[in-house]
Amino acid sequence: MGVAADCLSFHDCGYGAQNFENGLEPEFVVWRNDDWPSYQLAVVVDDHDQGITEVVRGRDLLDSTPRQLSIYAALSWPAPEFFHIPLCTALDGQKLSKQNLAPSVHEDAVVATLKRALLLLAQDAMWLDASTPARLLQQAAAAWSPLRLQRKCLAEV
Repeated sequence: MGVAADCLSFHDCGYGAQNFENGLEPEFVVWRNDDWPSYQLAVVVDDHDQGITEVVRGRDLLDSTPRQLSIYAALSWPAPEFFHIPLCTALDGQKLSKQNLAPSVHEDAVVATLKRALLLLAQDAMWLDASTPARLLQQAAAAWSPLRLQRKCLAEV
């Protein structure tokens, strides 16, 4: 991470060199009015306390990384590596998430839904014969390739 008076730079494992020129506000909320920590502070403390060295998040959170890196620096804590991945969106462009009321996964369709998600993330299909979610995730983790990720994933929801 590089920090200058008006620039913060870091390498993101998914999106490469990131330079936030004048993009980091001089002050940002770390403690909310309702007496709770902000998301930025909470994730830094949580990741540090758990000894996290690699963080994987969706592309929509890439712009908040400079704030988190500033908190790491202010606390003199080593920052983890960051890897942001593309979002899978519905055909209307909305990200698939609970906040956007994406449909829940039915209990009987977990394996099929995981397979579909892996295909949307352009992962190799060689493990798609797994019959349980645990086995499928085990095989998918072993075969995971970030090089296959695409900049955008579309789901027919």
